[in-house]
Amino acid sequence: MATVEAVVDLSAIGHNIGVLRERSGTAVMAVVKADGYGHGAVAVARSALGAGAAEIGVATVDEALALRAGGITGPVIAWLHTPATDFAAAVRHDVEVVVSSPRQLAAVVAAADEAGRTATVGVKWDTGLGRSGVGPDEWPELRDALAKHVASDAIVLRTAMTHLARGDEPAHPLNSRQAELLDDRVAELHRWGVS
Repeated sequence: MATVEAVVDLSAIGHNIGVLRERSGTAVMAVVKADGYGHGAVAVARSALGAGAAEIGVATVDEALALRAGGITGPVIAWLHTPATDFAAAVRHDVEVVVSSPRQLAAVVAAADEAGRTATVGVKWDTGLGRSGVGPDEWPELRDALAKHVASDAIVLRTAMTHLARGDEPAHPLNSRQAELLDDRVAELHRWGVS
């Protein structure tokens, strides 16, 4: 039986971060969920940050905490949560938590109050993918809560995000529509005094 071996070239990952930064002309978040897509999350995160990535993205708080335990000190953001997610640990370890519901925001604020810290949060809208993100029915409640908690310094809102349903097809018209919806929600937050 033949032996199968995978070789992860961290310098290639670093090179790719440089190419993305150059071509996009903006800061790059390196997503290292699922153990860096099987390449080792800590090693990939370290390589990406060393190559100029501005921050690291993961799906879950547990993945973020594993990065912290592995010595990653740069900005880390997590956006996929279950009812059992430990938001207190995220706040204690300075992990940005992206919320998709008023319930999640309330849990993060409670964790921040308990820790005596300001939590860094983001908000994710469902603009068409149908997988995580606040929908139109809960948006007014979440918007009002975000404004309230930003004003009280319980949270700092740092990120606004969505997932593109057809992101693998750059010219698909749904991508532009989803981007417009995201921009509309961000503008609405600005009107409500949330920066």
